[in-house]
Amino acid sequence: MPRVAALALLLTAACSLAGTAGAATRPIPFVPVDAPAIGTCDVGSTSAARLLLARDAASRAEAAPCLGGTAPAGRVLLVLAPDSSAAGTTVAVRRVEVVSIRGQRTLRVTATFAAPPADALLAQVLTTPRAAVRLAAGSLPRAWTLVDEAGSILARGRA
Repeated sequence: MPRVAALALLLTAACSLAGTAGAATRPIPFVPVDAPAIGTCDVGSTSAARLLLARDAASRAEAAPCLGGTAPAGRVLLVLAPDSSAAGTTVAVRRVEVVSIRGQRTLRVTATFAAPPADALLAQVLTTPRAAVRLAAGSLPRAWTLVDEAGSILARGRA
């Protein structure tokens, strides 16, 4: 029986490390940016989580309506939840890092999306829940992946 337990432990460890073998990560410091809590944001699909990386004047102009009309200078990362017909959903950026796997660099953004309790009284308003952060200076890859805290991929793209 101890042999079976040891084999099970070995297989569990191997499976949990399978996705990270050969991966190197570099955290990217960030600070929150004020973004309106209620209102719509016309950036891409409205039925799925999405990400917008504003790194130049054109992409900052695209992000500006989601940030109250003006995007701050520098690189701003905007994470948007699917559009909702009620207030109360929150979005938070938890981690931003550059991940290198076999020479390919990707910006990985970890975010949480929290829905209000099912029995909560909510304002009925069309809204795009969002969170915005300003990224520290440094080189960023064009490819990005948005994941939840469990590591499930929510969206992928290129900036």
